[in-house]
Amino acid sequence: MKTGKSLQPCWLVGIAIFLSFCSTNKTVQKDTSLFEDSNHELLIYIQQGTCLGKCPNYEAWFYTGKKMVYEGKANMPLIGKYEFLLSEELTKNLIFEAVKMNVKLVPDSLSTPPNKPVTRIWVVINGKLKKMVGWTESGNETFKKFTKLVSGEVRAMITEQEGKKTE
Repeated sequence: MKTGKSLQPCWLVGIAIFLSFCSTNKTVQKDTSLFEDSNHELLIYIQQGTCLGKCPNYEAWFYTGKKMVYEGKANMPLIGKYEFLLSEELTKNLIFEAVKMNVKLVPDSLSTPPNKPVTRIWVVINGKLKKMVGWTESGNETFKKFTKLVSGEVRAMITEQEGKKTE
């Protein structure tokens, strides 16, 4: 009987570890849910970060299936998480422009001065993900033009349409 009582704490520890693993796994899945959508594939992602002034701070995901998920964080006309329906032409045009501008030749990382907002852009071209990080006023003209194009579409969507509020 002494052996059974000494094993009880081991069972409790094992169950606690199992439960903590399950809850951690659910948290990770919830946090990545905006990136993974079973019905749609990510085409373009943009994130504009904060600065010392009033820089826009938001993230937007453009998916196949005419869907954009937007999360406004600060200095944007719309704060919170929203979903928008896009015209099919819009997403096709954004990818077409990425190909035309040859964004695949933009370096993965561009120099960003201290205290300047960082912009991240991901674009899927021909099934390959291209990630770029930089400052919107960097010396790379392609990065500047594509960032301006995508951020302009995000702003147009959030000011012209009402979003469907998500969690």
